Amino acid sequence: MCVTESRTGRPADGPTGNGRIGARVTEPECEPTPLRRITQAQLRALLAEHREWLKAGRPDWRQPDLSRIDFSGCDFSDVSSPLSPDSPYLVCLRQANLQDAEFGQAALEDVDLRDANLDCADLSQARNLLEAQLGGASLCHTQLPPSAAFKALDKVNDLSKTASGIFLSMLLGCVYAWLVNSATTDAQLLTDSSTSRLPIIQTDIAITSFYWDAPAVLLGLYLYFHIYMQRLWEGCAKLPAVFPGGETVDMQTYPWLVNDLVCRHFVQLQGRRPPLASLQAGLCILLAWWAVPFSLLMFWMRYVRLHDTLGTALHILMLFAATWAGIQLYRLAVATLDRDDVRLLRWRQPLRDPNIYRYGAIALAVCAVPAFLSYGAFWGRLPGDTPQEAGHTSLASDVSGWVVDMMEDHLGDRPFLDINGADICVKPANWTATDKEVLSVKEADLKKRNLRYARAYHTFLARADLQGSDLECADLRQADLQRAELQGADLRGTNLCGADLQGAILDEKTRFTGAE
Repeated sequence: MCVTESRTGRPADGPTGNGRIGARVTEPECEPTPLRRITQAQLRALLAEHREWLKAGRPDWRQPDLSRIDFSGCDFSDVSSPLSPDSPYLVCLRQANLQDAEFGQAALEDVDLRDANLDCADLSQARNLLEAQLGGASLCHTQLPPSAAFKALDKVNDLSKTASGIFLSMLLGCVYAWLVNSATTDAQLLTDSSTSRLPIIQTDIAITSFYWDAPAVLLGLYLYFHIYMQRLWEGCAKLPAVFPGGETVDMQTYPWLVNDLVCRHFVQLQGRRPPLASLQAGLCILLAWWAVPFSLLMFWMRYVRLHDTLGTALHILMLFAATWAGIQLYRLAVATLDRDDVRLLRWRQPLRDPNIYRYGAIALAVCAVPAFLSYGAFWGRLPGDTPQEAGHTSLASDVSGWVVDMMEDHLGDRPFLDINGADICVKPANWTATDKEVLSVKEADLKKRNLRYARAYHTFLARADLQGSDLECADLRQADLQRAELQGADLRGTNLCGADLQGAILDEKTRFTGAE
């Protein structure tokens, strides 16, 4: 029989000192015990009982005992007991307790031994056995045929080394994006007067171009990383949970945080997870699947203040793509590591899988929130504004405006420009505010810009081109608007107390209804 106790006397399911599941946590001693011989009819009955136990999926049901059985005289090609019609194997011994079993020269090409306990079993003479059939199995002291050499292990380690580099690049890209988002001012966004130096290639890029290009690059890197990781998951799914020498799969694979996630999906390792396993898994999922969608959300939150319809729509579209892809790619990774044949078969024709559209609807609902807030920031009417001040009186604009107001009160984030005291137009050197110097000011092109509810107290806007711009309900107190071009500008509800409008160019289309 197979006695599972570690050499140190600790329980076999105890954690190791390094925080991982650990090598040689189970070192069974195989003792000679009389094997049970069974007939072909008994084999069919045992397989049927085991299949019903698997389908029930209830831990309180007693698992059929298939240990210490001599299968050498059994013909597995003469029985058919698949777990489901979609299973690639005709005989299901998945998760079976096959400790000390003897298989002799049995032909096992149609036998599913994944996630089985094969400790001390003898498979050395078994025919047509492939390593993929042993994925997730416990093989401590198991005698294996030469065909089960686990060549996938080398491939997994090579893939892990490359994937870890891509993962690090993706995380560094996210961190860099967060730093740029936090350092960029609204004035720099409005005037596109700043640049960001890209890491590694050391190239300067205009700040607005950064807000267009960086999210697309992050999304592309995110999708490439997970497509690459899918190859890694497929390789890991072919590996056993415990190798013949007693080492667990995490000790044989490349030491990387993401690889430790694999152990969650190996049935034979469920009772041996270290104390920090849940924390490690949660951190891994958070970083690998949700760091990029969160970064894209940060891009939207920062850029929405500019009230650029096309750019904001692009951010929301990429956020939707990343959210939907994150959900689906996580589902695919779980199905692969669980070796779930039914779910994997659906992935061969994903457009026929209703879950694709169900989770797509969830991602769409999540992204509808920033879309609705963007609508409120662009065209909503905040509480307290009268219809004469803000001419948009639709129910949608009222509700979205109320949501934006709640966002400002409770989250402290205002989806409107804050350019108080900023020099939007460039002053000449040694500025003294003379008429001659005003004429030499480098104007800012703000034509037809949406500057609703902007905070522009004491802002320098001399000679700014604001033709056709929407300045509705903006705070322009003490702003310098000398010689500003305001033809067709919407200044309804705008606070212009103390503003300098000397030489400003107005026309009959400039609206001042409700302005102070």
